[in-house]
Amino acid sequence: MATMTQKAQAVPPMRIEQVPIGSLTPHSRNFRSHPPTQLEHLQQSLREYGWARNVVVSRDNVILAGHGIVEAARKEGHTTVPVLRLALKGDDPKAEKFLALENTVSRLAVDDDTQLAALLADVQRTEGLEGTGYTDADLDALIAEMAGSGFAEGLAGYGMAPDKLPNTGFHFALTGPDAERCEEALQKAVVELGSEVDGLLPVDAKSKAFLLICEAYLA
Repeated sequence: MATMTQKAQAVPPMRIEQVPIGSLTPHSRNFRSHPPTQLEHLQQSLREYGWARNVVVSRDNVILAGHGIVEAARKEGHTTVPVLRLALKGDDPKAEKFLALENTVSRLAVDDDTQLAALLADVQRTEGLEGTGYTDADLDALIAEMAGSGFAEGLAGYGMAPDKLPNTGFHFALTGPDAERCEEALQKAVVELGSEVDGLLPVDAKSKAFLLICEAYLA
């Protein structure tokens, strides 16, 4: 059995090639599916950054890495794909090993949820979360899960005090009619604010609307 310390053979450098998207075939042993929600994020990534993700194919144009981004590109109407090509056939055992490691090694990483939440909160404020794999609701759920687990102290450790992080000061879990009623009130307050919220991201406009509601109640 090969060991982790076994010396790898020298691999020739790969170069990027442009190939017709119709010439690429998903690997028959690919075990990951790509639901619509993920594809929407990947499509947004393509629109914002282009081909910033590697697509790796075999010498017979079988996809070894990048099934999701290729599927997203098809939906976006792309006709060509930049690929890196391994000098292996798609059914070569080494190609199948690459397919496995490409999809599994990343699972060994460990996330720092405090740093992730702080990063996402900043991205939410400046760019919006579409394309990151997270939604506003996902971020709310992450912070709610971390509540009481040293979240505030953790943010301070990264130089980001909670009072400096927009959209993370208050988090409510509302569903059904309660959520609809709250959304209705926020939208009404946004309309009342008018020019004060022009040009703001929706999440920031709602923050100002929430403050307006609070001020009306406390008046």
